[in-house]
Amino acid sequence: MEHAYKWILKWGGGTAFILIVAWPCLTLPAKVFSQGYFTFWVILSIIWGLVSSPQPGQTSFLELEFELKRPCSPRKFLQSYRACFASRWGDEGSNSFIGL
Repeated sequence: MEHAYKWILKWGGGTAFILIVAWPCLTLPAKVFSQGYFTFWVILSIIWGLVSSPQPGQTSFLELEFELKRPCSPRKFLQSYRACFASRWGDEGSNSFIGL
């Protein structure tokens, strides 16, 4: 958990610093944006978005692949299904759900 915390702090903090401090500071030398300078920043933003947008989907597919490769018996599936919905139905301690 400590490793995940440090990773999030490093990369999340670094990205926040770039977007909130560094990026605006890099535009200060231009003072007034010319059309070419504005176009440069728009294209840079579009490239950044296109490069980063597939990442959530890739992460979802990797997690799905892990779950599909994990062996699962029908009984284990029903137990996890019951555990998932038990809190909604107030049946947390009972084994009467789906006859288990």
